Amino acid sequence: MSKHAYWKHSSVYEMFGLDFILDDNLQLWFIEANGSPQLISTNPRKDKLMRATLTDLFEIEYAYLRSKLKRIFAVVHDYMKNLASGEPFDLAAMKVEFATANKNFLEPDVSISANNSWHKILDENLPGKSAYMGYLEDECILDRE
Repeated sequence: MSKHAYWKHSSVYEMFGLDFILDDNLQLWFIEANGSPQLISTNPRKDKLMRATLTDLFEIEYAYLRSKLKRIFAVVHDYMKNLASGEPFDLAAMKVEFATANKNFLEPDVSISANNSWHKILDENLPGKSAYMGYLEDECILDRE
């Protein structure tokens, strides 16, 4: 419900905590969501978990930034080559190319390690319900294909 307020930029991320509990019948219950979970180490297990989480987060951010910069450098390189040639070029098309290069997605040669605990749950580059990676039921999605 707060998705509209998120800043959509690949160098910005939102970390939040979700609390669940199992009842006597092993039913999973959602308790609360924390917009700013505390990242303090209160015991060795929590310290290990937080270090792994932050390491994974850094790897993800680095991969997306590296992928985006690779595309942007290619667009700038083409732009500079065009300028040097002195031939006319289509500025509107160049802006569209730059906007596409500036989107958040990984190039095929940029990967995230198999040891990373990250799982993609949303990819807004995909159309309709496929953006939710199969995690949501049809009736939960308002913007159908």
